[in-house]
Amino acid sequence: MSKGIHRAERLLREIPYLLSHPGTTLEDMAQEFSLDTKQAKKDVELISLCGLPGGLPGDLMEVDFLALDEGVVYLANVQLRRPLTLTMAEAMSLHLALATLRAAVDDQTRIHVDSIRDKLGRELSPSFEITVAEGAPDIRQAIHRAIHQAERIVLTYEGQARGVTTYPVVDPGVVITQDGALFLRGYCVKTRSASDESTVEDHSRSGWRNYRMDRITDVKPTGETATSHGDPFLDDSWDHSVLKSAKASVWVGPDTLWLGEYHNAEIGETSGQETRIDIPVVTHQWFIRLLLSLGPVVKRVEPASYGQAAGEIAQKTLDAYDLLVNNL
Repeated sequence: MSKGIHRAERLLREIPYLLSHPGTTLEDMAQEFSLDTKQAKKDVELISLCGLPGGLPGDLMEVDFLALDEGVVYLANVQLRRPLTLTMAEAMSLHLALATLRAAVDDQTRIHVDSIRDKLGRELSPSFEITVAEGAPDIRQAIHRAIHQAERIVLTYEGQARGVTTYPVVDPGVVITQDGALFLRGYCVKTRSASDESTVEDHSRSGWRNYRMDRITDVKPTGETATSHGDPFLDDSWDHSVLKSAKASVWVGPDTLWLGEYHNAEIGETSGQETRIDIPVVTHQWFIRLLLSLGPVVKRVEPASYGQAAGEIAQKTLDAYDLLVNNL
């Protein structure tokens, strides 16, 4: 959200508050809206420039500037006298989001979710329902219990991809919704060939996995405490890929320094009119495409092999273009 929109939304909350608390101090106002007193005073000054179309003195809201200089706020000629309410679109979006959230939480949390939905009003209920493939209630409760108690479990999982039943030993992390289904995001410690402990164990697929809840047919506690494996989503995130990736350096002119901020890169030293930018290379193909899109604004690149690869692709493209033109 831009700073302008954020400030406009804050003003729409501040005005009803100031009307209902005449004579409030800038310190109290700042505390109420998590501001410093300097920003609170700027907001009050801006209120004096707001009002009805026309912009004449009778159209604008009035601020007692003498009192404001003493740190006290009084407003007059204000048409906005109640806090913002949700629009129909906002209320509908919230209603649907809560319906999706309801499928992913335990029974105790569902009580609170249902309470919020009831406060939105029955008239907001859409003519359609959110359907989530959430699995059997006893399976969901067993999963939530294992998460809350930090307990390692064994799943009986009907894998659709390979068409076989597996028995992963899992440290449960969190329940999520994705593509219309409920999933357990858990760390697979090992996979058994059967539910019995004496069976062959496979450790090759250890790591964070998503287990679709409606394909889990049984949950058994192992009696062991689940181990913490860090952020359940870190391995799949773009940021994690960037952190693990190598870096390449490009030298650009002063007009292209935006490249550092746009690609979360590090801006290095400047020599003359050229500045070094160290860019994370998640994949070689992606970085070569970036070089091709930047073209002549890149003065040089290291490792030089990236520049050579981009140059070869550019040359092949020009050759193909010449061939096309010559055949016309």
